[in-house]
Amino acid sequence: MARIHALMKHLSTIKCRAPLRKVTPLAPVMRNVTRWSSVFGMVERYNKLHPALLAMDHASMAKHGIAHFLLTEEESTQAEELLENLFDFQEVSEARQDPTLTLVGVRCAFDWVVRQYPPMKERLASDAAVVSYPAFETGITNIITADPPTEKATRSVSVFQKVTPARTKYMQVAWMLPTSNECERYFSQAKMVYTDMRKSMDVNTIEVLMFLACNRDSWDVGSVQATRRKMRN
Repeated sequence: MARIHALMKHLSTIKCRAPLRKVTPLAPVMRNVTRWSSVFGMVERYNKLHPALLAMDHASMAKHGIAHFLLTEEESTQAEELLENLFDFQEVSEARQDPTLTLVGVRCAFDWVVRQYPPMKERLASDAAVVSYPAFETGITNIITADPPTEKATRSVSVFQKVTPARTKYMQVAWMLPTSNECERYFSQAKMVYTDMRKSMDVNTIEVLMFLACNRDSWDVGSVQATRRKMRN
């Protein structure tokens, strides 16, 4: 992984972009330590760039120092095998972003990853050290799936019980989301828009821009113009 990142970083320099553009329209992709998807994107892009790098003439590779960063054939084969494994993780990562996903869906996805890749049990198991409240998570999962909860799980979710008539059931936990993905994406987009160069932007303006960005499926240029005409009138 480090070798691929070093190669991509070198290919991203100005002096290497020109010879790379002669053999392929694809640009190098580097990983971001805070974004899991960038790791998959980097390895995937390397496998696509590999044939083009082999087609590059030796003079250009020697002149720009590309040959020093190239992976061996054995390492390239390992990169192809790594991409197959990363594809499984990428599918699970994308599935977790579904706003309708419940704790049961997340638990099933993580259990599948643990079965396919046992070393991940230390991080993804229901009783892993990174899980702050394993009993609470297990209790919610048992309620959604209608499985009999354990005594410890029952105590963890007892605070959510309500005094209601016997004919009703408290099933709202089926709609409890693992994380607020939409809110996280909203604040990430707002941070990208509200940069240091835009600190003087009016708060009402930034609110309107973010509102339109988050609801882009509900409007087009025509509807915006019609609204502006109504506001002027």
